[in-house]
Amino acid sequence: MNAVTIQIPDDMHESVKAIAAEKGVDVATLLIDVTESIIREHDAEMRFRKRAEFGAGHDDEALALLRRK
Repeated sequence: MNAVTIQIPDDMHESVKAIAAEKGVDVATLLIDVTESIIREHDAEMRFRKRAEFGAGHDDEALALLRRK
């Protein structure tokens, strides 16, 4: 595992500590969870964009498939 050092404003640090305490985890665990969430959201967006790019220009074909019974 790697260590990352960041500088954040004091008030933000206090908020992060309070949220971690409320969730019953330490700050590192909270930040790992948040980072994992950001990565999942990014990956989902990239998959969506690839699919959108693949389907670009095929609107009529896609609508025809949807109209099939």
